Amino acid sequence: TKLQLKYFDCFGRAGSIKLLFKVRELIILEFDKNDKLANSDYEDIIVPFQNWDEEKTSLDLPLEQLPVLEIDGFTLCQTKAIERFAAAKGFVSNFLY
Repeated sequence: TKLQLKYFDCFGRAGSIKLLFKVRELIILEFDKNDKLANSDYEDIIVPFQNWDEEKTSLDLPLEQLPVLEIDGFTLCQTKAIERFAAAKGFVSNFLY
């Protein structure tokens, strides 16, 4: 599974998503090496804010805004939707309950 998170070089709206991915990575390293997404290829793509006007059209964004998460070619936008996806896929929820 290939995961690409696109956002600016700041914490901002994608900060909580980045934290979810980091926590998930640490949990897998420590507890669950057999997780089906353990071999996911996560990439944090930084979009330069200076070039935002030009990048907006070239990135093919659904709502012309960031953050955006691409999962094997499927595009998910909006911070809360991406956070819910991360939690529902067991990034954190399996280890909290």
